[in-house]
Amino acid sequence: MLRQMPTGSSTKNKGAIMNRTKVILSIFLMLFLLLAGLVLPSFWKSQKKEASGNKGREPAKETTETNSDTPMPEYLDFDALKAFFSDSQIASLKGQFPVYLKEYVKKEQTSITFLPEKTSYPTETTVCLMFSLSDQDTLPVTYHTPTGVFLFGEDGVQVSADTTVYEKQTDDSLPSLTSQDIEHLQEGGYPDTSDSPEAPDTESGSASVPSEDAKDTKKEVQP
Repeated sequence: MLRQMPTGSSTKNKGAIMNRTKVILSIFLMLFLLLAGLVLPSFWKSQKKEASGNKGREPAKETTETNSDTPMPEYLDFDALKAFFSDSQIASLKGQFPVYLKEYVKKEQTSITFLPEKTSYPTETTVCLMFSLSDQDTLPVTYHTPTGVFLFGEDGVQVSADTTVYEKQTDDSLPSLTSQDIEHLQEGGYPDTSDSPEAPDTESGSASVPSEDAKDTKKEVQP
């Protein structure tokens, strides 16, 4: 006859196996959660950086497309502006012309000609420059010296929001002089005459007097 296994020991073995399985599964679950907690935040941060980088690049593309759509006119006689401005200021003025023409004139201009003979000075701090457009219209541009801003048209439209302030250079090592001090200053060079008269001969006690022979000699020499 077959011997029957005790049921108590079999149930205990099954319970031990189940407990071990639960422990192993719980360990794997904790490891998975730990890895997920370490990997997911870094992955999320990298995705966020890529998204922000793509957002920052989009406006640059839009501005590039806008600049490419803006027609660039031909600048004539702009070399005469070197008598008034530096190369960087002239380049800034050239960059502002297409923006003003597109937003305010609403007409495509193929050329812009500087008219130096029509330059005027409305105030001590402003210079009015005149330009001739390709459609024969004239465009005044006023330059404000203290701020370095170009104002376009009769209404004085400011295209660029940047202002450049040129500081007056001073030398603190030089002495401060008034107008009266400058008047009393001597001009360069040496004086024509000496201010101090010649001193008499102290040894003889009186000035030397020419002798009679010398007088006679001078009289004979004279014609």
